[in-house]
Amino acid sequence: MTAGRPPKPRHVKEAQGTLEKSREVDNPITFQALSEVPEPPDWISDDGREYFIYCCKALIETGSLSAAIMNKVVRAAKWHSMFVQAARNTEDGYTQKTQSGYKSISPDLTALERAEKYLTEFEREYGLTLASSQKLSMGDKPKGSGLLK
Repeated sequence: MTAGRPPKPRHVKEAQGTLEKSREVDNPITFQALSEVPEPPDWISDDGREYFIYCCKALIETGSLSAAIMNKVVRAAKWHSMFVQAARNTEDGYTQKTQSGYKSISPDLTALERAEKYLTEFEREYGLTLASSQKLSMGDKPKGSGLLK
């Protein structure tokens, strides 16, 4: 995301009288929102599938799930799967002994941190955290299960 305040929606600018035609895009790119959760890819683990379904439901709730971002949702599900696996592997500790007898950081800890970083970026970008959902201007939300209340 860019730094600073998020841009005001068009209808707010019109109401305030600050809408400038020179800054309007002539042909804005729009994507048709999906209304049903697509089938997750077969190669994603069960943990990744659960996260994929959760993300799709949350994005449908806000009206922002489209075919254009499905590749990001799939990658986030894969990162979640890697996060869970690395967390399971580090349950007994975050260090390991090298062949020479020294202690070093477990590679699973590195994988855990990297997966968490990418998941956090994804969740912030698409409003899946409480703070980021407050910042995004999503317009009227359809009534539903209220995943992002």
